[in-house]
Amino acid sequence: MLQDSDRLEFDLSCCNTNAQIQPEAIAELIRPNTRLVIMTHASNVFGTIQPAAAVGSICRDRGVIFLLDAAQSAGILPVNMGELGVDLLAVTGHKGLQGPTGTGCLLIGEDVPIRSTRWGGTGVQSAKRGHLDEFPWRLEAGTLNTVGLVGLDAGLTWLEEQGLKRLLLHEQQLAGRFVTGVAGIAGVRLHGCTQNPGISLGDDRLPVISLTVDRWSPEAVGQFLDADWNISVRTGLQCSPLAHAALGTTPDGTVRFSFGPGNSEDQVDRAVAALGEIAASRS
Repeated sequence: MLQDSDRLEFDLSCCNTNAQIQPEAIAELIRPNTRLVIMTHASNVFGTIQPAAAVGSICRDRGVIFLLDAAQSAGILPVNMGELGVDLLAVTGHKGLQGPTGTGCLLIGEDVPIRSTRWGGTGVQSAKRGHLDEFPWRLEAGTLNTVGLVGLDAGLTWLEEQGLKRLLLHEQQLAGRFVTGVAGIAGVRLHGCTQNPGISLGDDRLPVISLTVDRWSPEAVGQFLDADWNISVRTGLQCSPLAHAALGTTPDGTVRFSFGPGNSEDQVDRAVAALGEIAASRS
């Protein structure tokens, strides 16, 4: 939590053992001069879905703008800004939305004061000397990543054709199969996952699993998985050092497995077998 302009601190009491933010802790942190609350919708490290609607309600009551980072949840869970009390919604295109890297969007609610920070490229009304005040051009400087946005649109179209609920069920089954498999491996520890990590609509977890293997650094585990088993995982702190601090997985972080529409049961079983072999090896 940002306490002042000089230091960044994280209040560990804000989270429970499943890496879930406690709304009452957020309420206590709001000050008279608080203007914005920013929260991730789902943890990219532990998969925990955060209580966005409860936090959104608190922000509305306090007159504070609420920005939700849905980078990990968009395209996996339905995200309704009105139901969640969200004023600003930020998403990336290259995760659940099945788009290219370098794409994303910021959805802006009515009456949210947004000022541009970059100017230029007023091609839609070239006669004007200054940058346009209207949305979306107010926040668009120069030429957009048109090719990337075409790819993002293709990803969105594919999601609509497949259906979020069906895709989510597939990913839920894979995550449940994976956790059941690694649960019997001595030395493998799941983090932020004291409940069943398989999810359905309305539950509290995405198919993202973080673990460590006794006697092995996460980096070494990732290297073995890649070189010997052709399995790609994300190791280390996953750009979220404060989340790891809250769950006690610093300084080395974890090995993160993320399951998506393209994964299969055979791949899950191969990952379980690989972890079993690594955990059984002492050198």
